[in-house]
Amino acid sequence: MIQAKEIENKINEKELKSLSVKIFRSFLISKTHSVKTIENKDRLLSAFIDFLSKYIEGDLIENDKEKTDFLDSIDKLILQKEVLQLKRNELIASHIKTASTRLGKKSQSAFSKK
Repeated sequence: MIQAKEIENKINEKELKSLSVKIFRSFLISKTHSVKTIENKDRLLSAFIDFLSKYIEGDLIENDKEKTDFLDSIDKLILQKEVLQLKRNELIASHIKTASTRLGKKSQSAFSKK
């Protein structure tokens, strides 16, 4: 019975590749993201970085080259996270500027009517 479930629930290479592509796409940065989307991507990146770090710590890597490749990938993901944070801050600053412009126009029109 356990063997049947193992076979039934086994993830094949095609499914794993499809999942990997989806994860990769979730890390891409687009100019059209909202602050909420950027924050979600940031959380996903943090979780993935933690996962890769634990993978290294768990002695699941067979050789130094693989370990170096993992560390390089983690460095790139950390940089991607920093870029996301910069994009988030840039977007927030843009929202603040837009809101202040609108508020300025409203206050000018309120004073000009008097």
